[in-house]
Amino acid sequence: MIIDIAKKILSEYSLCPNCLGRQFAVLLTGTSNRQRGESILLTLGMDIHKNYLLTNSVDDQAFPLLKINFPPIQSLRKKIQEFKSLEVVFESCFICKGLFSDEKLDSLAKSIVAHSTRYEFNTFLVGCFIPPIIAEREEFIRSKFSLQHGETLKSEFNREIGKLTLGKLTGKEVEFNNPEILFIVDIESDFIKINSNPLFIEGSYRKLVRGIPQAIWLCNKCQNKGCDACNQTGRNYPDSVEEYITPYILQSAKGLEAKIHCSGREDVDALMLGHGRPFVVEISQPKIRTLDLVKLEELINASADRRVDVTLKGISNRKTLRSLKGESTKMAKRYRMMINTSQAVTWDLEVIKKSLIGKIKQQTPQRVIHRRADLLREREVYDVSLFVISSTLAEIEIHCEGGLYVKELMHGDNNRTIPSLADILQVPVKVVYLDVLEVEHELISV
Repeated sequence: MIIDIAKKILSEYSLCPNCLGRQFAVLLTGTSNRQRGESILLTLGMDIHKNYLLTNSVDDQAFPLLKINFPPIQSLRKKIQEFKSLEVVFESCFICKGLFSDEKLDSLAKSIVAHSTRYEFNTFLVGCFIPPIIAEREEFIRSKFSLQHGETLKSEFNREIGKLTLGKLTGKEVEFNNPEILFIVDIESDFIKINSNPLFIEGSYRKLVRGIPQAIWLCNKCQNKGCDACNQTGRNYPDSVEEYITPYILQSAKGLEAKIHCSGREDVDALMLGHGRPFVVEISQPKIRTLDLVKLEELINASADRRVDVTLKGISNRKTLRSLKGESTKMAKRYRMMINTSQAVTWDLEVIKKSLIGKIKQQTPQRVIHRRADLLREREVYDVSLFVISSTLAEIEIHCEGGLYVKELMHGDNNRTIPSLADILQVPVKVVYLDVLEVEHELISV
């Protein structure tokens, strides 16, 4: 019987209604742990009162129950003769030490609301850090009395403080899977930690001049310390696409850090044209989530001074970011290259198309093998077009599968790319310049 088990527990340990009811949390759902605990205490109290009326005494096992700080029990104690002139010291809850009192919970909820005013958000979740000693006390009770139908204190506390906080935050909603704000209560110190989940901005960029890396490129020799090789700047290039895009967004969101995630990258000496390369900016710990993207786009493009052109498409999410990362090598690309040969050749487009269109086998290029695994990849060329300028100079366009190294498709990379244009022409081929004409992308946005 649950009442018998509860009586045994309470004869040795004082538990508040919440901690008592929580030991039977999975039984008879649709009520709260506090209501379960109060029901048990009321039943036990009535049983003590009945026996007292019959015998004018309280048995030894029931005696400790009269020290529980529960109003009906306090009222009963005043009726019993032995306690009329006895000052009783109430015992705090053995497990939570008063954590679930109305005053404590209300104070913590008010503290959360006070801290929340620094952030803009619509959805939130409340979590907590439980000191190990509390969990150990609860586990001790469950082990000693063989209790198997309870839930954790952490689970109950999160639920109760979450409901109280929701009642005090007008217009906000609880979100369990992906809240904008997570409040973490340190139960031991009452400290409220706030974790503002990242803000994601989706967009695309075009790079209109050569010599700009996508991200900051630190000097290979000094790694940002400054040396003669980098003219004491600590970097190989003075600017980057990322540095044009992220600062204004970071400042507007009042975040801690900004990071740009792109669908692949073009070479430093390549242009990025067409509709641009898709990216997602991730802002960590943002305080502001409603951004004027039109104004931000104007500020970014003005500061870039026609070196980079950015389009901001909207607020995004982690699902889009995963799509960007996962699909980058699958997005078809269109490239344009100016190439020259070491000697005069006959540019036969049909022969070139017949040889290049189809599957291409590529060993990781020598120029990137220091940072990429040495693998054999197979990628496909969909189409080839050619504009002949002279017997040694031509402009070639390649439509291909993402992940194909097109420079190596031209010069062969010492036979690490097969076939290659150099192999077809039987002369060395050099890429004068490269433009990315289009990244054909369809991101998953919600």
